[in-house]
Amino acid sequence: MRRQRYDRRYVLATLLLAACAGKEHSPPAPLPPREANEVGVSRVWLQADDDEDALSVTVHYARGADSAGARVAEIVIDRSPELDLLSFETGAAADHAGKDVVVQEANDKQLRVLLFSPSSVTELEAGVLATIRLRHPAGARGELDLNTDKPLFAPAPANEGLAIGEPVQLD
Repeated sequence: MRRQRYDRRYVLATLLLAACAGKEHSPPAPLPPREANEVGVSRVWLQADDDEDALSVTVHYARGADSAGARVAEIVIDRSPELDLLSFETGAAADHAGKDVVVQEANDKQLRVLLFSPSSVTELEAGVLATIRLRHPAGARGELDLNTDKPLFAPAPANEGLAIGEPVQLD
């Protein structure tokens, strides 16, 4: 039986992400406090827009002028359990860099956004990485927050000085 090349490349990209951001590795420097948002540093943040039937969450990235470029990402979003994943779309910045985007429900309290490419080592530039649609029950309160327990980007220097956006409160 012949194996597909994409499967092998997907496994290699996943292994690369795990090697760069796994628990056994730590970032070269701790992530900065949330209020750090200096000119020249990279930033990642969430924006949420609620419509009648769903919540649209946009994952934004701005690369700082003096920052190392990210080539792979695993962005974990802490969420309220009431928010269910409906769909997702690749953002323009990820598409421009030739990255595949996958959004998964890691568990009932977290979403995992993966950006990778089996063939592109192009660095991410500023823009939208992904747009995620979540079921948001009427009147449900909640929160979305970027989890910083592990580095978000690979290679590791892309996390140095990374400013993280504030949690998004849902009313």
